[in-house]
Amino acid sequence: MASSTQAQTQTQPAPSDESASTPAPLIPPGLRFQVDPFAWLMVNVSGTATQAKQEVPINADLGDLLSAFDIGAAARFEMWSGRWGLIVDGTFLKTSQSGSLGVGNVPFDVTNRLFLGDLQLGFRPLVLPLGDEGRISLDLAAGAGLTLVSQDLSVGARPFSKDQGFARGIFGGRIPVRLNRLWVVGARGAIAVPGPSWSTLGWVEIDPLHWLGISAGYRVEHLDFSADDLGLSMTAHGPYVGANLRFGSGPIY
Repeated sequence: MASSTQAQTQTQPAPSDESASTPAPLIPPGLRFQVDPFAWLMVNVSGTATQAKQEVPINADLGDLLSAFDIGAAARFEMWSGRWGLIVDGTFLKTSQSGSLGVGNVPFDVTNRLFLGDLQLGFRPLVLPLGDEGRISLDLAAGAGLTLVSQDLSVGARPFSKDQGFARGIFGGRIPVRLNRLWVVGARGAIAVPGPSWSTLGWVEIDPLHWLGISAGYRVEHLDFSADDLGLSMTAHGPYVGANLRFGSGPIY
């Protein structure tokens, strides 16, 4: 009787062997953080600016933007726990344009400075394995944003200056594809109302260290705002490069 009980005990697998063979989870436990500062080189800006019922065109290429030191810069912070995340995003843009209006060739100058700040709640409904080390994810996000516009406009000898804030609702999504431990590709897009304004970007990322990634991509931003005496409808696009600084229990995707 004792030998039968001993044989049954010997045939039971050890719990440690089962836990050792369990694959790593697709979503790491614990808090994961990432900070992404990046610089944006706009190669073209087009649209219209309106102030005091005076509308002027915007059409600047890379040479115009560089000579006026027109820049784009942004930073993004993300905190994730399981499938839920908190996202804070800020972008600064400066654009300038000079030209002439009408048959009289009336000269004009316009400078726009914009800050876009967003706070969003993220949710990851889908994560699928990709090969031995990769995974593909779908992220959805929604929240609110504030856009601050500072516009200086002169037409002939008439100067105008106006600062205006616009509240926005933000809805967006992202598809990051981790090919392996080193490489990530992805796309992200968002729409803001009222307007609507929208943005989209695609990127390639390399992660040489567990806490550091380097990313490069292409971004398109369309901004559409209108108030009683200030309006701006503008599309800017160009490449960007940035860093991905991570800390916590693992990468955010």
